[in-house]
Amino acid sequence: MIALAAGMLAAFVVAAPALAQATTIATTGNPGTVTATTAQLNGVVQPAEGSSAWLFQLSLNPVFSWDTESTAPVYVPGGAVEVVERLITGLTSSSSYFYRVVVETQRQGQPTFTYGPTETFTTSATSSAYWPAESVATQLAVTHGKTTIPLTCQGDSGAGCTGSLDIATTAHKTVCGTTTFSAAESGKHSVLRLRLSSSCLKLLRHNRPLRVKLSAVFTSGQPSWTDTAWLTS
Repeated sequence: MIALAAGMLAAFVVAAPALAQATTIATTGNPGTVTATTAQLNGVVQPAEGSSAWLFQLSLNPVFSWDTESTAPVYVPGGAVEVVERLITGLTSSSSYFYRVVVETQRQGQPTFTYGPTETFTTSATSSAYWPAESVATQLAVTHGKTTIPLTCQGDSGAGCTGSLDIATTAHKTVCGTTTFSAAESGKHSVLRLRLSSSCLKLLRHNRPLRVKLSAVFTSGQPSWTDTAWLTS
């Protein structure tokens, strides 16, 4: 029985290479949401053998040379079809990137690579909307609840943003003041005029924190932007 088992094993080992002729598939998908600094990469993989892993390669040049970066490899069983994705962060705005999905397979301790087609995407310009939050509380206290707040909208060239600035109590049950802005031009300062209610101004003067929320939606179709700060006198 032992000799027979050994013979059967030997026959299996000899036959294994013939069974491993199936083709590993790596298909790079179209990118998902792309912002100024992030991008969703997609793909489909099907390794022909076990001991395989998939990853994405990302580069600023189409030949994936000196600046190529790779995501961490993720194990995938041989023969399995998997839809893969990875959110990439820390990208440079207004830049064109090239990417592809890769399947890495270990054969006798040596890696072999199957590369998917190269796809590309371009990040948008830096998108932001901001105001000098550290000065708002002081202005409100000095002017007895009335203040003007400079706002800057940064987006794609020629674009603007619309939105609102809201101040509320920490419990969010009382709205202290709100102002809206419309089509603030990108790269230029806009002035928001805000009036705080007397009850909220009293809380501010007694060093009770208020919640300030700035919400902006970019007219260029870029993702909306929100910032929150806590103010004390």
